[in-house]
Amino acid sequence: MAKTAAERMRKYRQNLKQKGLASAKKNEDRIRKQIARSNLTGKEKLNYQRQNKKHQANYRNRKTKNIASIPPVYKSKQTFSKALKKVITALPKDISKQREIIKRVSETLELTPKTTHKRTTPTLTVKTKQDVIQLYQRDNVSWQAPGKRDTIVVRQNGTKITIQKRHLLYDKTSRTEKKSKSVTFGMAVQ
Repeated sequence: MAKTAAERMRKYRQNLKQKGLASAKKNEDRIRKQIARSNLTGKEKLNYQRQNKKHQANYRNRKTKNIASIPPVYKSKQTFSKALKKVITALPKDISKQREIIKRVSETLELTPKTTHKRTTPTLTVKTKQDVIQLYQRDNVSWQAPGKRDTIVVRQNGTKITIQKRHLLYDKTSRTEKKSKSVTFGMAVQ
């Protein structure tokens, strides 16, 4: 089915926006209209001004009609203020409690979005992770498996990386010795 002129123009404007030429086209149009207005004679100028005034008045009327078209919930100010007074007197005297109740009522009536509590999970910083990796890659802490089959495939950022297996070294002193976490971390920094 053939498109109307308005639909074709809408598509044309969308294409201009996508290409980034919309502002340039607007400037060209503005300059063209300025030149046309400056070339108007006395009678043509008056007609143009009357027509422009009429268009502006119609636009303003349409705007006010859209706002006024919503029917009022209460017929008179008195009934509204009476209902408001009932609600305010029913609220507790404490201001913080009032705010909490009003907030909850506005959420249940979907006037404001519901507050969602984001869970915070304890995570290590990137620097700490790098320090731990460097610690375990040291030759006095672990040894690297020599075989070709002693590899692990790890996914990082959507790509597969093959890493050689490393085995931790234990000696007799490390089994009996109790170390705190700060000592182990201190070794990583050195």
